[in-house]
Amino acid sequence: MLSCKNITELASTRLDGRILWYRKMELTVHLMMCKRCRCYVKQLNFLQKAFKLANEKAAGVFLSEDARRRIKQKLNEVTK
Repeated sequence: MLSCKNITELASTRLDGRILWYRKMELTVHLMMCKRCRCYVKQLNFLQKAFKLANEKAAGVFLSEDARRRIKQKLNEVTK
């Protein structure tokens, strides 16, 4: 039986691509028994869908050079 830590890593890997069939089975069995991991996977799926939707909506949005410069400047200020 995989630990919750292993399951969170496996769930993240699954979002990035395919996982082996027996790993998928281990994930499914664990999720049937563990409410916290089910919640975690549900949140991961929600975030993936939200980011995908945000990317689709932002595909036609372009920033002016001035806007890019100001954003870059603010990010540099925050990270210092």
